[in-house]
Order: sequence, then C-alpha cells, then structure tokens
Amino acid sequence: FNNILIKYDILTYKYLENTQLGLISSRYGHSMVAIGTDIYIFGGYDSSDNLNDFYKIDTTNTTASSIILTGTTISKRRFHSMVAIGTDIYIFGGLGTSYLNDFYKIDINTKIVTTITLNGFNTEAILLKKSLLPSNLSSWVMANKIPAQMQDISKIKLSSLRKNISLV
Repeated sequence: FNNILIKYDILTYKYLENTQLGLISSRYGHSMVAIGTDIYIFGGYDSSDNLNDFYKIDTTNTTASSIILTGTTISKRRFHSMVAIGTDIYIFGGLGTSYLNDFYKIDINTKIVTTITLNGFNTEAILLKKSLLPSNLSSWVMANKIPAQMQDISKIKLSSLRKNISLV
C-alpha cells in the first residue's frame, strides 16, 4: 500500500507528478471523486481494519485535509461505490464486517451525512461492482447478490435529489 497521489497527463501519456500525502494513511479499496479542483477520498482498508475517514485533496496546491462529518455516521467499509453530483457525494454499499447495501449522501458545503432509504429496494445484501452517472442524472449500478452471485442491474433515479429518491 502507499499514499502517493499521481498526476497523469492523458494527452501525452506521461506521469507529471508524484506527491506523498502524509496525512492520508496508505490504503486500498477506497473510493475517490472529484468536485471542481478537489478530490474527496472515503474509507478503504489499511492492512488491519476497514476505514471510514474522509479527506479532501486540493489539487491546485496538492494539500490534503481531514474532513469531520456530522449527522449519520457511515460505518467502516471498503470496495464501496461513490459518485458526486453537484456538491453532494453519494456512497453505496461495500464490505464492512459483512456485505453492505446502505446508501448515504454527504453535503460537502455543510459536511452533514444523511441516510437515504431506497423504496422498493431488495434488502438482500449487495456488493456494488460498478456505477456510472449518465447525463440524465440517473445512476446505474450493477451488483452481485450474495450468496447467489447473480448479476442484477438497478437504476436509482436521482433527478429529484432534494425531494425523494426511489428505485425504478
């Protein structure tokens, strides 16, 4: 494991910068999203335990800072999915002490975490494998159900973010 931030130029196919991020512990199984020029990192595994810490990396000066969240506590996890829409970050599932199928929203402006209940969602444990954000503000998620290991795909409609989120 390491905690090096690597900047890569996709036009020249060259590494531009390697920066050691001393504040953020070495980890794997974490998730990262970008909002503007900032990168947010949540959770992962540090070779001894799952994590639920949250960091912001300012890419303009390559500095990292820890963010203290309020509201609902997100349990320790790795291999979760994370997506950003506007100034909100959504975290789904992953692996804690067991497979998780919980869903959270982090408001980056207020730093408040809220739990989102997905109406009609199968409550069987799900390990999220992939998520995309199409231009129509719906997030498609593909998951494996445990123990059947069957591939399911669900669409979580996010077009009315402040009002209601439902599974269609």
